[in-house]
Amino acid sequence: MNFVYDYRDQKHAENWRNGSKWNVDDDEKLSYLWKVGKMIAELSEIFGRSSGSIKTRLTKLNLLNAN
Repeated sequence: MNFVYDYRDQKHAENWRNGSKWNVDDDEKLSYLWKVGKMIAELSEIFGRSSGSIKTRLTKLNLLNAN
């Protein structure tokens, strides 16, 4: 049996990766999902990061205006 622990089951599930560094794979996945129409809230859940973190990363990747 292949058991994978899902950190999202913890108490603060919505922000299970807050504070961890973004990597190239994360950036590519975020870019793709944003371009196909995923909303900030959906991306926040997928990546386990706050909506502010998602917005900041999208801005850094030139996919979202800083305004």
